[in-house]
Amino acid sequence: FPSHDIARPAGFEPAIAIPAQPFLEAYDPGVWTLNNTAWRKVPLNTIGTDTAGGWDAGNNTDYVIPQAGLYQLQGIVRPARTGTGAFPDSTAFAAGVGITAQDGDDVVWAVSPDVAAALFTLSVDTIRRYNQGDRVALFVKHSATTDVAITRARLRVLRLTD
Repeated sequence: FPSHDIARPAGFEPAIAIPAQPFLEAYDPGVWTLNNTAWRKVPLNTIGTDTAGGWDAGNNTDYVIPQAGLYQLQGIVRPARTGTGAFPDSTAFAAGVGITAQDGDDVVWAVSPDVAAALFTLSVDTIRRYNQGDRVALFVKHSATTDVAITRARLRVLRLTD
């Protein structure tokens, strides 16, 4: 019987096409302040990448999921420590990513350091299934009695699979 094996040149590997997945990176909240009355969506003014055009520029807080699937969301927030709305010592601060801030699995809490000059950054990651049209955002909340400034923040959204 004839062999069906095809001889390949040394070092030849067949190309595998991997379809591009929707990806967002939004950042730059400016110098944004918030009080402690409720969870707030963080406005992000700069879009680094938005391969599916899902960022809602009307409110600068929401990414509209372009197609159903499994997504990885990452949020990073750094409260201000000096100037207007300086972050008070020993204050609870929370960040979350997802459809609503009440998604308990999406929320991470941190307490600021007791050192006045210290900076801290809070990061939250989750992998969740979303439907087309779901709106995801970066949320924050704190327990200070005065307004707190957020000087750095970033939201990344990557579709992993169907």
